[in-house]
Amino acid sequence: MADYQIIKNDPIDWIMLQHDVSLVLKDCGYETEVEKTIETVRGKVEVDVIATKKKAYTSMVLCECKYWNTAVPQTVIHAFRTVVEDSGASQGIIISKNGFQKGAFEAVTKSNLVLLTWQEFQNAFSLDYIHHVVDRNFKKGHELRIKVNLVLEIYHQYPFVLSNEEFADFQLLRKAHNQFLFYSFREHYEHLDTREISLAEVNRGIAVAKKDLKIDVNSLKEYFDYIFMMCEQEVLKVASILATVQDRKKNKGE
Repeated sequence: MADYQIIKNDPIDWIMLQHDVSLVLKDCGYETEVEKTIETVRGKVEVDVIATKKKAYTSMVLCECKYWNTAVPQTVIHAFRTVVEDSGASQGIIISKNGFQKGAFEAVTKSNLVLLTWQEFQNAFSLDYIHHVVDRNFKKGHELRIKVNLVLEIYHQYPFVLSNEEFADFQLLRKAHNQFLFYSFREHYEHLDTREISLAEVNRGIAVAKKDLKIDVNSLKEYFDYIFMMCEQEVLKVASILATVQDRKKNKGE
């Protein structure tokens, strides 16, 4: 069984590295900006990626993306460590294409700065990613189910809102989306005993879904975005039908 990464392909240049780092963090629930100028106690500084998340308190992550053919030296690490400290960021991350020079990891000892390759960056955020996208997809699937139930509720009370042909088409629509709607459920990615979501359960769930839905996806992002997109499309279709039956019910009542 394949172990899926968030994004399958490695970045091909520094622009793509910044973009993909921003994309991963955004899909983990952060608000992100690329090449953002921020204020620090020593003045203005431009950072490659800034990511913020507002909960009980606002966490801010600064990322430096180094698409270099050489390992990142300690001088860069010391400079970025200062930026992180002076900005009040909760964490700083340097993502390097080709690793770090000798002594680099000692340079971040007892700091809130971490050094990662692109692969390590994805691994570090994989659990945050799957929890966020599973919840996102569940909410979209729930929205679809609510709208379907509203159409059925109105139709059963006021059958005139849909002709026999229209209702038959609606039932066909339900049958078509029920298959992939199932894969928006959290339960599909949870361990049967612990009810916890894990990478192992996600990998298993994707393998099942690929066979069932006959889809070719090669990364976590491809898969979860596909399920979300399909649910979102169906929400729009059912919302249109719901608007129609609500209008017909209202007009008939008048």
